[in-house]
Amino acid sequence: VNNNTILVTGAQGQLGRTMEYYWAASELARENELLFYDIGELDLTLANIVEEELNRIKPSTILNAAAY
Repeated sequence: VNNNTILVTGAQGQLGRTMEYYWAASELARENELLFYDIGELDLTLANIVEEELNRIKPSTILNAAAY
């Protein structure tokens, strides 16, 4: 994956924080735009807001690290 936008949801959870920590210093981060969103930035229960944000940022990959 190179020169893509990767969206990670659940950035404040255990998995999301760990992903952000390790990826920040990785080649993945140097070659791609990594976006880490928590519930305050993107509430996955609000479908219309999620759709608007996805249309705005147009991620090539979405990783859901959010939990209930």
